[in-house]
Amino acid sequence: MHHCVKAVIAAIVLCFFSCDRDKYKLVSSSDEFATPGNQRDDTIIKKENNNDYFSRLYKPNSNGLISRYTIPDSISEWDFKVLFSGRARTNYAYSNAAILVAVMSEDKTAQVWTPMMLRYYFTETDQWCNFKDSMTFKREAWQKKNYYVNVFAYLGNSEKENFDIDNLSVQILAKQK
Repeated sequence: MHHCVKAVIAAIVLCFFSCDRDKYKLVSSSDEFATPGNQRDDTIIKKENNNDYFSRLYKPNSNGLISRYTIPDSISEWDFKVLFSGRARTNYAYSNAAILVAVMSEDKTAQVWTPMMLRYYFTETDQWCNFKDSMTFKREAWQKKNYYVNVFAYLGNSEKENFDIDNLSVQILAKQK
């Protein structure tokens, strides 16, 4: 019995220290909202009941709300996790709407280009829904040192779809190797 207790305590201590090493730390967070004059391929529409706005994408391969984070040299060799959330809606049952995460080099070459499709969050057309997801990127996925992370609303190759996004919250977390 005495040896079993020691083994359990050793396993708990080992788990505690190994779990602690795997923790990511928050390095950036942003909340992007649709505002007039701050659009890309999207149209900014005023909500009916107040002075707030939302972003609408309706052209194929267009993008809207964007969050950009430049990775400082001090953590450029670390792994990253990108967490994002917001509110969105679509008028198309088989939506092509996505949140796209792109890791770009300083010369604007895409090192990583990954969409997270939102169709699984939409349970009804023309109804706002909340979404929340994340992506993890290992440093080995790209070669260049100076880079930044773009997170943005994206409407893929879709005809006659309206993809509305109310806000986009983004957190960048990093973990030292």
